[in-house]
Amino acid sequence: MGGDARQSATKRATRRWRRAWKVAFGGPRAIETLRGSNVNQCKIRAPRHIPTFFVNPPAEKLLIVLSGQHTVRGAEEVRPLHFKYRKTAALLGYLVSQPKREVRRELLAQLLWPDLDLQAGRANLRVVLADLQAQWRKLALPDAIRVERDWIAFAPGDTLLTDWQLLTSAPTGASWPPAWETALQADPGHWLAGADEGMSEEFQSWLAAQHRRMDGVRGGPGSPGGPGGAAGGAATGPSGAPQGGEPAAEMAAITLLYVHLPYLDARDRHPRAPELAALQASFEAEARRFHGVVLSVDDAGCTLGFGLDSRHTGQRWQALRCAAALAATMPAGQALSAGATHGWVLVERWPTCRAVGWRVRLAERLAQRAEPGEIVCDESMADVAASFGCVPMGQQRFRGWAREFTLLGGRLDERGSALPPGGDFAGHSFFGREPLVDALMETLQAPAGGGGA
Repeated sequence: MGGDARQSATKRATRRWRRAWKVAFGGPRAIETLRGSNVNQCKIRAPRHIPTFFVNPPAEKLLIVLSGQHTVRGAEEVRPLHFKYRKTAALLGYLVSQPKREVRRELLAQLLWPDLDLQAGRANLRVVLADLQAQWRKLALPDAIRVERDWIAFAPGDTLLTDWQLLTSAPTGASWPPAWETALQADPGHWLAGADEGMSEEFQSWLAAQHRRMDGVRGGPGSPGGPGGAAGGAATGPSGAPQGGEPAAEMAAITLLYVHLPYLDARDRHPRAPELAALQASFEAEARRFHGVVLSVDDAGCTLGFGLDSRHTGQRWQALRCAAALAATMPAGQALSAGATHGWVLVERWPTCRAVGWRVRLAERLAQRAEPGEIVCDESMADVAASFGCVPMGQQRFRGWAREFTLLGGRLDERGSALPPGGDFAGHSFFGREPLVDALMETLQAPAGGGGA
């Protein structure tokens, strides 16, 4: 190779070194080359400015604070969390309130962007998640955010705590670093303050439930600033409150059954009227036979939830069977109507069990659509409603919803003799779904690969 060729190669190599050094450190004069034809003679000059890279001691405990200014607090140092988007903090807050729980991406998209379709919501979720991960890497926080194709989870180790964890559970004699005290004494209403703007109804109700729970713990004898708090003593939260960092509100896929009470005289429609109270008591007792829970009661009827506290695979069938049983217990001449739907709702378990979300209102609208003695379901119940005897009723758009719902309806008073007795379906959790079971068994028994060995 000639001298000119060697000199050109050296210049190209020098330029590559200079560009790489500028990208890493940003200094305009980070590298200076000596005269010569050998790239090994390059002399490296220290850059004017080296960006800060945070390094956390392995055993140091860190606290993520989402009250007021979002920060990460160590034993002495306080570092800010600079999120590009407001919904990044909302995403982090929802994840830390359910540690180690795998939250599906479509659920997060529905909570954070209720006005967008699923595809657009998931696209926005990817942008917000990238913002969260960038801050995580910048502050060198322990790996705690598990990201998979279909779900995201917050799984912190022993060295990473959150203010939600401390503000919603009674401490047991622990003493916090001085840098943590101001965070633990903050007003609970400041936690994720302003994050509910533009969010779904379920997210707003979830955040309100977190604030109520923090207020309850703060006002109880086990609050960090009250007697029996961090200074000592075994602390207990308010009666019935979730302990140990358990979620007070969570999104769950359950079946909702709204039972519309039969017509009563105006003087008897007060919620405390003896006749109405007796009906509601009988409804609650009958619902328990089918592992149902009373979520709300008004002067027109009551909302029952199925699948909250049971792993039973037939929660939708339980709801339909319960509706038929309730219809059978009604006095002569008083036929009830019902509406059923299945999907994601916000479930609050403290101080009382209740559900929040548009599906709760949908179940009531379906019951209003039904005639006395009938039940009306939407498309979420289609596969089991057909086995129950429901027939298609076409599509209908209810006021307040932009889309149409496919309805199915059937008579409740004709179902009693066709269904097995008892809330456990006489041991047949897939009763009414025999075709599905047969198809599954056929698939499982089919030879692998579609052919013999």
